[in-house]
Amino acid sequence: MAIAALVVQEDDTNLGSDIVKDMIKQLRAIDTYDTYEGWSEAKIIDPIVLTKERKKNIPVIGDPDEITIARLKSLLQLIGDADREKNRPDGCTDGSSQPRRLRSRVNHGRQADCGR
Repeated sequence: MAIAALVVQEDDTNLGSDIVKDMIKQLRAIDTYDTYEGWSEAKIIDPIVLTKERKKNIPVIGDPDEITIARLKSLLQLIGDADREKNRPDGCTDGSSQPRRLRSRVNHGRQADCGR
């Protein structure tokens, strides 16, 4: 079996984008056996990038393997996290439902809403 060449190069400018950094973080988070230990960011993100040749090799019939399902889940988690960050009001910085300055007190009879 021949080893496929990497599609993503080490000096790719897209590796510095926020979405790619977050995706790499998600992929490292699901790596319970430290498979990615010592791997470059390009090598980690490379299997996510689909070329025409890679698309041809995806079977149409049958269940996807566990690795594909885990990567899909990490992509969906990334999209959900990005959406929550985009829609979070100012002042909500630590992921809680209340901004730090208003968490323990009430503001004119109601608590501040941080994206619920």
